[in-house]
Amino acid sequence: KIAFGKVDEADTSLYVAGAKLEVRVAEGETYTGKEKLASTISGETLEWTSENKATEFAGIRPGTYWLVEKAAPS
Repeated sequence: KIAFGKVDEADTSLYVAGAKLEVRVAEGETYTGKEKLASTISGETLEWTSENKATEFAGIRPGTYWLVEKAAPS
């Protein structure tokens, strides 16, 4: 399992809800925005809206990934 979440810049102990997040498969050392959306071994895509807690995913293949904030909380 791995957990992801958006935290407050001023207080990293506080999670921030409402950000659109996704995990992309790294295909090099620089993020280009064209990377494939990552998925678990069961086919669940790694894209979600952040909550006031970390979001957990299981079954992620070994590799290198980018965590991307597609939209900031409103």
